[in-house]
Amino acid sequence: MESRAGGFAVTLLLLCSSCCRHYSRPTVADLTPKQARDCGPLEQLFAQSNRVIPWTIGSCCAYSAFNCTDGRVTTVSLGSSFLVGNIPSLSVLTQLQYLDLSGNELTGGIPSL
Repeated sequence: MESRAGGFAVTLLLLCSSCCRHYSRPTVADLTPKQARDCGPLEQLFAQSNRVIPWTIGSCCAYSAFNCTDGRVTTVSLGSSFLVGNIPSLSVLTQLQYLDLSGNELTGGIPSL
């Protein structure tokens, strides 16, 4: 009985690793001008950190770490999200009222809004 359960776990593990091998993470180069303006710098943060962007490109308002009003990002709560590198320009986030990037490994200055 134990060998059947062990074989199932190995088969499941192999299936999962096979699926994941074909998924490619978006990079900064993959970001296009067609995406929603407010999502761009947020997607860049994830891409430069070699992290999977956890929302559909250009549709960041659907992600739980953001609040939006009339399609514009007003709140960003990305504390302890394993983000690294420089903070990109946030100038397109003209409706931003709250920004939390604490607990990450971000370097450089804080860009102007």
